[in-house]
Amino acid sequence: MFTRKEGSMIKTLVYIGVVVLVVFSSVKLSYNSGKSVGRGEMKAEIENATPLVVEEQRTNVRISVLKPQPISEIIALPCSVEPYQDIQLASELSGSISAIGAEEGDSLKKGQMILTCDVRTLEARLADAAASKRLAELSLQRLEELKDNGFVPEEDLDRATTELQTKEAALRLAEIELEKAVIHSPIDGILDLRPVDAGEYVLPGQTVARLVDISKVKAVVKVPELHVAFLRPGLKIQVMFPHLNGSVLPQVGPVKYLSTVAEEASRTFRMEIELKNPDLNIRPGMIGKVYIERRKVADAIKVPIFAVVAQDSRRYCLVEVDGVARTQEVTLGITDGKMIQVTSGLEAGDRLIVVGHRELEDGDLVQVMSQ
Repeated sequence: MFTRKEGSMIKTLVYIGVVVLVVFSSVKLSYNSGKSVGRGEMKAEIENATPLVVEEQRTNVRISVLKPQPISEIIALPCSVEPYQDIQLASELSGSISAIGAEEGDSLKKGQMILTCDVRTLEARLADAAASKRLAELSLQRLEELKDNGFVPEEDLDRATTELQTKEAALRLAEIELEKAVIHSPIDGILDLRPVDAGEYVLPGQTVARLVDISKVKAVVKVPELHVAFLRPGLKIQVMFPHLNGSVLPQVGPVKYLSTVAEEASRTFRMEIELKNPDLNIRPGMIGKVYIERRKVADAIKVPIFAVVAQDSRRYCLVEVDGVARTQEVTLGITDGKMIQVTSGLEAGDRLIVVGHRELEDGDLVQVMSQ
């Protein structure tokens, strides 16, 4: 597209060319006819020549008539996915593993057995504790019968009662240790890791299983302090997973947690957004984006970001007025990523040029194409 100055130069050159062509034609005709053409006759022919009308070129454009509309300032922040529950199970006893009840990747119900340690020693200890308790019960029973006849001192009866309580506690302790030998799932979830196999010897505190619940997940965001004032627990926030090519639709979930104190290293605040995950398509470790609405203007004049032309420190748009393109310098406000608010320079009813504006200058003629 030529500038207006270049267009004027072209029209001048065309006019000169037409004049030269007329003169050349006159000379040629005179030569062919054998007549000489005088300077006066040539001048008359040039003056009487019909000028070539050159129509000024118009640029095809599309427009959008502006009207007040709502706009929200949206900021996008990266997030990572964590399980709703992530539990590391450790052995509380030492011993070898005698049985395996679940494999990695299995979906488990609460209370389902994962593995069992060798319980023979514990069962023997439980039997010994049960026998000791029974003996203490019989001893106390005999002393109570003798006490009724006045043959047993009160302190002997107290000693026997205490002995029975001690044996009962020992029996309960043996039962608890036997229960600890069998490791059950504490939640409904997936056995994500079982780093031990049957026959291996485990020690107290050693991890034997990892369980995760991803029926719901947490989208974890590190929020800069600039945006914290716009957030609160319960606020609904949209989360998208652009790297999954649409296999996971955009989700909306509430803020379940917003830290009070910033992380010392990054000076950001941890925010957790709860997302439902019934199909288990969202997996821990995935990367997504959260879109946070900072503020909203109900009746803004907004334009597409691509309709704003930047030139040095100026920002301007082009509008169509009676078939002519006019530049309007603008002041910009908030943006939602696609549209941007114009706080001054444009008003409702203006015919904003949205297609073809990059090729135009102020004063160029335009032809509005139908939508």
